[in-house]
Parts: sequence; structure tokens; C-alpha cells
Amino acid sequence: MGATHEVWLTDDRGTPMGLLENWERLAYGMSLHNIGACTLVLPGDFDRTLLKPDNHLEIWRDYDGGHRQLERAYFCRQPRNNFESNANERLYIEAYDTNYLLAARIIAYKANTAEAQKTGTADNLMKAFVREACGTLAPAARQWNSSYFTVQADLSAGPTLTDYSAPYRNLLTVLQDIADAARAMGTPVYFDTVPVTPTTFEFRTFTGQPGADRTSPSGSTPLLIGTEYNNLIEVSLTEHYEDEVTVAYAGGQGEGLERVFEYQEDADRSGRSIWGRREAFQ
Repeated sequence: MGATHEVWLTDDRGTPMGLLENWERLAYGMSLHNIGACTLVLPGDFDRTLLKPDNHLEIWRDYDGGHRQLERAYFCRQPRNNFESNANERLYIEAYDTNYLLAARIIAYKANTAEAQKTGTADNLMKAFVREACGTLAPAARQWNSSYFTVQADLSAGPTLTDYSAPYRNLLTVLQDIADAARAMGTPVYFDTVPVTPTTFEFRTFTGQPGADRTSPSGSTPLLIGTEYNNLIEVSLTEHYEDEVTVAYAGGQGEGLERVFEYQEDADRSGRSIWGRREAFQ
């Protein structure tokens, strides 16, 4: 017996507008440290006026044994009607999960201010930037009401970053950068924006891998996908190298002759052909 799903349409505050019962296809996913996406296909005569920007698609999942829970919420952002070859019309709704909220803010503070430059453990830094960009420590015009958005209490976990500076950078990009830095220092720190209730989202951090590890065939709950399991069809594999960089130059602090520069080369890839050296500067 497998899991079953319900899809509810709500307004931007999470107030239910109706259960969507006649959908034809549902595909949704979560992305570690990034924005997950959802595609819902409905008959073409569905009322598009109900799909205002930031109305939610709530995915409720009924697990084996009858345990029903809110799996994820997605923000409606891209409805489109397709007229298909058999003259049938379909409405495709593209929506983005709650990490989409983090991309809506920047660190709107000047360099060398306490809000733009911080020292602390990786998880606490993440939460501080979130609180000051859209949480309770942000200016009133930039705050999301705490009835709808909260930030988990500090846990002081992960490695310490010193004088981490991020003036006027996108909030989601900063959080991703801190997560990458923590992993490079030996202790991965993960973040997510979790739907605590249908109307409340909370920014959280984790020092252990969120969820169950289903990658091992010998594990307790393996998730095996492939043509050999008859659950992956019409597969294509593409290799593309048009944006490849094999030598990266990086400019650090300082100006003119005093500026610090470093570079790294992937010799195996740049040596693949006589034209293989492809450079970029960061």
C-alpha cells in the first residue's frame, strides 16, 4: 500500500480556498539549500483567477498507516495554459517551495556594519541574517509578520566563521555560501524553511542530514530508481561543456598591485584537448 496525496489551494496567508480533486499530474521536489519546485496539471477550464501570485499549493501526504501530514507548501508563480495536439487544453501551474522566501531579501546594510559583517557559528550567522532581513530584527517595512514566519532559536552548532561579510548580497545566496563554508570546515550545516502549520513557516538549521538516508540499497528504506527497476522510462543522458571553466582566477582584498590574487586549474580537464584551457575570474 503506497502513500496518497491531497493538494489544497490556499490564499497567500494559508487560508484554504479548496481541495483540488481533478488534477491530472503532480510532480514536486525539495532541494537541499535551494528552491524546490512543483508542477500541477489541471484541466484547461480551471479558473485561473484563483491563482494569484503567492497563493499556495499545499501538498498533504497520507503515509502508510494513516498518518497524514503537510509535506510541503509551494507558492504559485507561473500558471500557463497549453493547447495540445488533440485539441485538449491543460493548465500547468509552476510553484516554488518555502525557500523561495529567502530569495526575496538582500542584506540591505553597508559594509563593516554589525548587520553586514558577523562572527559566530554557522547556524547562528544564518539565523541572524534572516532575522535582520525579514524577521523580528528587520525594519518594520521588511518584516514578515511573526504569525506567518518565525526563526528557530539559536543552537550554536557548526564551525565558527570570523568576520563574515555580506553587504547587499542576496539572502539565499549568503545562506548557501555559509553552508558551503561550514562543509569545507568539516561540519556540514543545513538550512530549510519548514511549514510548521498551514499558515506558519519557520526557518531552521540542522547539523545532521535532514530526513532519512535512502541512497543505500542495504538501508532500511532504500529508494531504488532506474530502468532496471521499471520505474524510470524515456531517459536521456546529455553531457554539455559550453560553460565549462578549467582555470579559475580569484581576486581577494586590496587594490591595484596590493590586491591578492590566486588561481586554480583542473589540469586533467584543461589538458583534454589543445583548446581545453577555459578561464574565468571571480
